[in-house]
Amino acid sequence: MPMTSAPEKRSVDPDYGLVTVGTTATLIRPAKTNRQSISLVNEGARTVYLGQDATVTIPAGANPGYSLLVNGTFDDDYYDGVIYGIVSVGTADVTFWED
Repeated sequence: MPMTSAPEKRSVDPDYGLVTVGTTATLIRPAKTNRQSISLVNEGARTVYLGQDATVTIPAGANPGYSLLVNGTFDDDYYDGVIYGIVSVGTADVTFWED
């Protein structure tokens, strides 16, 4: 029986940009049911904490988020929900590429 490969994922309508994250939960990307992948880069000088809703907090809070370190990247090929971010002080810029 001949081997066949899965169809290659192709980006047909990527979205990209920059979001400035502050000390209150900031929407980085809305939910997207047909999202194939998303990449985030922390371009700022502060750690950004990521969460799946607006209740995300810094580590000292009730709902600490996933740490996206300075110059750190986050890549995901499965999650299609919202992504929020928060910083402990000041602001940080997060760039994204979404297919």
